[in-house]
Amino acid sequence: MSGSALGTGSELYNGIATHALATSLFGKMDAPLTNRIVDQLKTEIPGAAWKTAHHPAVVTLAAMPQVQDTTKPDPSLLDRAVSYAKSVWPAIRAGAASLDVPPVALLAQSALETGWGASAPGNNLFGIKAVAGQTANVEPTYEEIGGVIQASRAAFAAYRSADASVSRYVNLIRGFYQNAIGSTSVAQYANALAQRGYATDADYPKKIVDIAQSPIMQSVLHAIEGAAP
Repeated sequence: MSGSALGTGSELYNGIATHALATSLFGKMDAPLTNRIVDQLKTEIPGAAWKTAHHPAVVTLAAMPQVQDTTKPDPSLLDRAVSYAKSVWPAIRAGAASLDVPPVALLAQSALETGWGASAPGNNLFGIKAVAGQTANVEPTYEEIGGVIQASRAAFAAYRSADASVSRYVNLIRGFYQNAIGSTSVAQYANALAQRGYATDADYPKKIVDIAQSPIMQSVLHAIEGAAP
């Protein structure tokens, strides 16, 4: 919808609506067809919109697990993923060790929550909601309620650094998701989080596993000093 039709906040609304619609329409589409749509959108949307503004329709589709599960990752996405992973890997690895879980599980979850570092307001790497009195950023988001995706806004916790975010995340897992501690696989860890309601998205565990097993993740792990999952 045009800005003139929506008035104040039109850009925000369109961004949320486009994300929700694209997820709903294309979430179950197979990889080849989804990738063809992404490529087509890139050719039809002006270069500046894709390279700098990151048009919401293309970004939503490009971030979907079936797009990431390709044999030829987008070079710009791979560069961003590697850069992001290198910056957070020491904290991620230490946090995973303290929880006795595979570090790739934490890295995959943070990649899902931030789009491989594309959006992490307040250094929040795991989409943690703020509690009363905590420094926070109010951001657009969406929740799955009764199987329906609904756009909303929520207060997300803000941290002074990525390390502080990981530290708070570890404390959160220890306090409310003890069933996830000691998980021996990404799937076991992701499912344990889902069982305790970490996210409303019914596909949340699968998305974490898909990212962990994607070619992008394998390239990222190889780039960060040959790290093993």
